[in-house]
Amino acid sequence: MINFRRTPNWRALKYFFLGILSIFLFHLDFVYAAEMEAAPSSSHPPSLYNFDTSYGTNSEKTSQLSLGLGWIKNPFQFSGAPFSWESEAQYSYSIDVDYFEGKTSEREFQGLRTFAAYWQKLNANVFFQLGLGLHYLKGIETTPVVAGQFGYRINPKTRLSARLSDDFAYSVGFQPGATRAALKRTVFEVSFQWDPLKILKFPIKLKQAQFSDTNRMSTVNLQAMGALLKRQHQVWLGGRYFYEGAKISSYTSNLGYFSPIKWTKFSLEVEASFKLAQNWSLNSNLAVGKAAQISNPSSRDYSADLGITYGSVSTQQINLLGSYRNYDRDVNKFEERKIIASWVRRF
Repeated sequence: MINFRRTPNWRALKYFFLGILSIFLFHLDFVYAAEMEAAPSSSHPPSLYNFDTSYGTNSEKTSQLSLGLGWIKNPFQFSGAPFSWESEAQYSYSIDVDYFEGKTSEREFQGLRTFAAYWQKLNANVFFQLGLGLHYLKGIETTPVVAGQFGYRINPKTRLSARLSDDFAYSVGFQPGATRAALKRTVFEVSFQWDPLKILKFPIKLKQAQFSDTNRMSTVNLQAMGALLKRQHQVWLGGRYFYEGAKISSYTSNLGYFSPIKWTKFSLEVEASFKLAQNWSLNSNLAVGKAAQISNPSSRDYSADLGITYGSVSTQQINLLGSYRNYDRDVNKFEERKIIASWVRRF
């Protein structure tokens, strides 16, 4: 455990984020013009800058705001074929700074996380990533942040990856008890994607989370999607099976986070993207299904996302997204709302 006697100036930190973003936007065209006149991309590896922010609330009177700044040198994509902006370099490194603040029914919280990562391509189909950082939760403690990832592109249609990470739990969702007890979680996740045809995709995710209160959570997420349209406009239709189960070895009257012994969901889902004009697109996701928690009757579970995107994946993109989810949690109706905005710039 690392303790600081002097706490950060949180108001100054918010102004720092806004100031950095203003500098990025002010120099955007100047830097981009210089890059275009520079040497070819093979001798001048690209960089990526990103800013993102989100604000979410739920029916349990919990809210959370996040602000993030990031920079990546030599970005590359773990996909079947390289994007036009993919770097030819065999390595990549990144720096991220994230600020969090929020409120629960019990307390207010503020956090600051810094994280640096190194990525290495072993060959055209294999890479690994190692990352290290610090996460400060105001008035409570600071914890190291550790992450590692391995990716293997079996063939252009099949990809496998595994990731291990350790961090505070509150920053990954609405977890009021996680701030009260400075709860940490270690997560091991395996992802598998099989795209046998251009119009079919089968993503699979398996996750095991170990909390610092000795409780464990297992998650299985299986999805099958088929394309109805896949040209200028794209529409995918499919289904999802989701399972979440907790093994409670340390139980109090209020853990402060959702911990079902067994929770399952079957849903029908639609993902759509419509090109409105040059560089403009409208994106939406809709899921309707049935969810059941052990010893409780099944209930409806539905969610909807609606967003708009401006720009090109090879240069700059601005995204704005709103999401809503409604389902039963421990026989009580639970609602979740979130607004997400992001800006990505590649040079």
